[in-house]
Amino acid sequence: SIKDPAEARRFCEQHECPTDWKDANGENCCIHHANIHSCPMGFMKQAEERICGPWIPDDGRIFTHTISTSGKMTQTNWSAKVVLFHEGLTSLIAHIRVGNMQVALEAKSTVLPAI
Repeated sequence: SIKDPAEARRFCEQHECPTDWKDANGENCCIHHANIHSCPMGFMKQAEERICGPWIPDDGRIFTHTISTSGKMTQTNWSAKVVLFHEGLTSLIAHIRVGNMQVALEAKSTVLPAI
């Protein structure tokens, strides 16, 4: 258990996470979950959902999310492949877990027809 800010900083900046993200948790990895969720807004209205959030399960069609990853706070590049194929406005959520905290940041993007 982390006792003070200096120990938390050391843990988040220096402690190596498990090689397999599935083994990462708040006790052995600072950022133990990071992924992207996508929700086409047209389908959100049909499903009577108002907000795209990490609690919405991946149904493989309307709501999707990328495979999770994990790592140290000092990692500067986090990347994931997100395939968007439903035309129109799509909500994209970056979802991370640090310890017992969860953070979700949203951006919206317009998906154009394939050329």
